[in-house]
Amino acid sequence: MGINLGAFSAVSVGAPVQPIMQGICRTAQEGNREASGMPAVCITLESLGKEVQAGYDLFTKGKFAETKTAFLNVLYKVPFVVCSSKPKLNELRKLMTVCKEYVLAMCVELHRREQPAGSSRVCELAAYFTHFNLEPKHLVLALRQAMLLHFKGKNHVCAAAFSKRLLELNPPPKFQQEATKVLQASGKQDSNAMQMDYDERNPFTVCASSMKPIYRGNPSINCGFCGSSYFPQFDQQMCAVCTIAVVGAQVPGLSVVDNQ
Repeated sequence: MGINLGAFSAVSVGAPVQPIMQGICRTAQEGNREASGMPAVCITLESLGKEVQAGYDLFTKGKFAETKTAFLNVLYKVPFVVCSSKPKLNELRKLMTVCKEYVLAMCVELHRREQPAGSSRVCELAAYFTHFNLEPKHLVLALRQAMLLHFKGKNHVCAAAFSKRLLELNPPPKFQQEATKVLQASGKQDSNAMQMDYDERNPFTVCASSMKPIYRGNPSINCGFCGSSYFPQFDQQMCAVCTIAVVGAQVPGLSVVDNQ
């Protein structure tokens, strides 16, 4: 409805006549002269980029519920963007992947906060949170959280691994000092106190429904819209990430449409 209203403008013709609602058409700059007869779309790749930046800011402030909503809103607008070339389409696909990663990451983090404090599940989810494709400054925050939670839970092997990954990102001085102390203390204790479904050396994606790792080589299916991964038993269920598509659905995906 918003996109539809955005394709019209009220043209004043002078009192006492009411303004005339005039449709706004695209220009030939879209790359196709035929596009000049089609309605203008108020959502663009550039405007979505600004919304993604706003989502990044919410993440930095620790407002994870709001971050999830912000990236979901961008995800829902992606199919309506008009792309006249493959390079722009590729940019849009990348933006869609970013949104999916952040929404699923927020689902994992919000689910972690619902678990009993000090449980192995809390440490598992904190570990999964560090394996999403986040911005470096956001990954620093995720790694620091996982490092401290695992160190507190006496998972020294994992704590040391997180501290090493954190130091590789050249974090702020305060985080560097914390990571160095944890690494030194954990290096003396080569063990994990908790049994967890987590192997950092084996690449995995997180099942968006069970929030368990799908390790490389194991069967999986994807959401027909956002591409989130699932175990096969969740086939034909509604996607838990975008909540608008069916898991396992075979769809063509985004493409450049010839206006002719």
